[in-house]
Amino acid sequence: MEWLTPLGRFIRDVVLTGFGLWVIYRQVLAPAPSVWLIFTGLALASPAAAERLRRIVASGNGPSGSPSLPPPPAPSPVSPGHTGNGTA
Repeated sequence: MEWLTPLGRFIRDVVLTGFGLWVIYRQVLAPAPSVWLIFTGLALASPAAAERLRRIVASGNGPSGSPSLPPPPAPSPVSPGHTGNGTA
């Protein structure tokens, strides 16, 4: 995302993600965890994770954005005495 400044990226990647993971951690250890707080923690941690997943998926594709396919196999060479129709 080109509109994000380095400070914005830091806030998204470190502060929000860290706070979201801390909320999830605290709820896992709580005697009566709140599902809403767990979902809030996931929502806080997900923007950075989604950006990383987009980069990982994009790096696995070719320059056109579609997965590169292996080239088709080359035809097998025919020996000089073989015509290819079963007779020599």
